[in-house]
Amino acid sequence: MDKNDVAELEVTHELHNIRSALLLYHGLLKDFEHSVEFIHDHPNPALIRASSQSATETSNELLKRECHYLLTEIKRLQGTKDMCRERVANAFDLVRTIIQGARLQAADVLSRYLEL
Repeated sequence: MDKNDVAELEVTHELHNIRSALLLYHGLLKDFEHSVEFIHDHPNPALIRASSQSATETSNELLKRECHYLLTEIKRLQGTKDMCRERVANAFDLVRTIIQGARLQAADVLSRYLEL
């Protein structure tokens, strides 16, 4: 294994690490989104029993507004994650193209050497 092969393995390994981190990030964002949606859709029963009607309405309004804000931010983060995923896919394609080009060049050199 020569120096180029080792470099290619290191780059590929790093790209796989980035891809796995993006998959983990995707799962965490989805879990967080489900939690926020649950909080948005189900009011806190402790607030309903312990507070007056106006305090409960104010609390529910603030909670819904904050949940809406969090859902908006989650969607923004998902867009950023998708963009990063596309960049990693592009990097994989570039590395694959470079590796194939190097292999073709090596095969060409080898075929010329064998023709002699």
